[in-house]
Amino acid sequence: IRYHRTIATDFEYKVAEREQNWGLRNIKLRFSRKLLYFGGIIVVAETSHKTRSEKIETTKNLLDMSPLERIEKLSNVTPDNIFTPYETFLKKVSDKSTRDLLKSVDKDKRNECEEFKSLRNLGHHFSWALSLWLTNHYDSGHPIHHSLLF
Repeated sequence: IRYHRTIATDFEYKVAEREQNWGLRNIKLRFSRKLLYFGGIIVVAETSHKTRSEKIETTKNLLDMSPLERIEKLSNVTPDNIFTPYETFLKKVSDKSTRDLLKSVDKDKRNECEEFKSLRNLGHHFSWALSLWLTNHYDSGHPIHHSLLF
């Protein structure tokens, strides 16, 4: 949670103080930065009931994978509701014209840009899919749920 707070604070600093582009950074925050955060959460969740040595081994193994690889490894089936929006995000921000358009979007005019609104909406679906994965993968008594609230 501190990691995500640091990312959000860094985003605000770069936009407000260094006057860097808002739109592209905001979309990255909704996808890639959130995925990094989520990837850390599942490492913690996977180690919650393990001994110290098991925690170290599990953590090393999971951190050798990308967050998407971790999610896939821990899933019974590939969670397309996570992978598909993320793939769309990557394609969009890799496209120069879309990337340039997002760089030109500022906070005050974000609702005037259809591409930004579309990616923001997709980001909501991505977040819901991550949340659903977490609640489906770890039962309601798992300590990760309590930890995320407090």
